[in-house]
Amino acid sequence: MSKKYDITLLTFYRHPKQLDDLEELGKYCHSIHPIKLSNGLILKNLFKALFGRKPYQVQFFQSKSFAGTLSALIKEHSFQLIHCFTLRLYPYTQKHELPVVLELIDSMVLNLKSLVKIVSPLRSFVFKQELNRMMSYEPMIAKESEAVIVVSEFDKKEIGEANIKVIPNGVDTKKFYTLNKSPETKAPTIIFTGNMKYAPNVEAVKWFANKCFPSILSEIPEAKFRIVGVNPAPEVLALEKIEHVEVVGFVEDLALEINEAKVAVAPMQSGSGIQNKILEAMACKTPVVTTKKGCEGLMAKSGEAIVVANKANEFAKDVISLLTDTKLNEEIGEGGHQYVQEHHSWDNGAKEVDKLYQELSNRA
Repeated sequence: MSKKYDITLLTFYRHPKQLDDLEELGKYCHSIHPIKLSNGLILKNLFKALFGRKPYQVQFFQSKSFAGTLSALIKEHSFQLIHCFTLRLYPYTQKHELPVVLELIDSMVLNLKSLVKIVSPLRSFVFKQELNRMMSYEPMIAKESEAVIVVSEFDKKEIGEANIKVIPNGVDTKKFYTLNKSPETKAPTIIFTGNMKYAPNVEAVKWFANKCFPSILSEIPEAKFRIVGVNPAPEVLALEKIEHVEVVGFVEDLALEINEAKVAVAPMQSGSGIQNKILEAMACKTPVVTTKKGCEGLMAKSGEAIVVANKANEFAKDVISLLTDTKLNEEIGEGGHQYVQEHHSWDNGAKEVDKLYQELSNRA
C-alpha cells in the first residue's frame, strides 16, 4: 500500500522496547507518531469504565494526547481517509469528517461468546460484562462506519451489517519460507505459535498439553511440544512441568522454528477470525492439525490441506499419524502450502483494500 499511498501512522506504545519496531515501519510510512499509554492513564480509564457503557477495552485506550495529535495531523495534511485498526480506537474517528475504514479483523462478540464458556468462573464473569457492552457497541460502530473489514464470513454474519467487506488474512510467503526439509530428517517436534498472553491461545495450549500430549508421548516417547510466542502467561509457563513441554517465548526467526517442527497444532477452543498461526505453518509446508473452531474462515479441506479434529483422542491420533507417516506428512504439508498461495497472498488482500480506498475516495 505504501507504494501507492502516503501513510501517516498514529499509534500507541506502552514500553520503550515497542519503539524498536518503528524503524522497520518507517520504511513504509510518510511519518510515525507514537503516543505513550501510561499505567496511570490505564488505571484511570478502567475506573471510568466501571461507570460507563463503553466496552472496557475501548475505554482502556482513551487518551487526550492521542486525540489531540490526530486533530493536529488532520489540520496539517490533506488526508483522503482514516484507516482505523480495531474497534478500540474508533471513538477517535467520530469527531472528524473524513471517511473511515474500520478494520475489525474479527468479531469481538463472537470471540467473547466462545471465551465465556471455557475460562474460569471469575474470568467468565468479567468477560460476560464485556460481552454485554460489546453486543450493542460492535454493530453500532459498524453501522456508523463507511466501510468495515473482517477476515471471515463467520465474523460478517455475527456483526450483520451490509457495509462489511470480507478480506481474508494473508501471509508473507517470503518471511514464512520453506526449507523443504524431508519429514524423515526432522525430530518428532510439535509446535504451537502465537501471542501467549492471548486468552484463546492460553486455553488452546492448556487443552493440548493436558488432554492430547500425554497420549502422544505414550506412543512416541521422544516427542516434544514447543510453545513459541511472546508474553507467555503464568498458566503457560506452568505447562513446563509436563514432560517434554518447552515454553520458548520470543524467537527472532519464527519461520525457522516452524520449519524445524514436524507438525504444527492449533487446538483452538475459543476465539474468532482466521488463525494466522495456521497460515504461517502452511506457508512453511509444516502440516497443521486444528479444531473446527480453528478452521473457521478457511476453505482448506481436512485431509488435503489441513487436518481437523475436535475430540482430544482424535486430535492426538491425527498428530501421531503425521509424526509417523512421512508420506501423509508431505502430502498435507504440500496441500497447505498450495492452499495459502492460492487463497491468502498479501497481494490479493492489498488489491481488495485498495478497491475499498478508491470507492470511498470517489464518494467524497
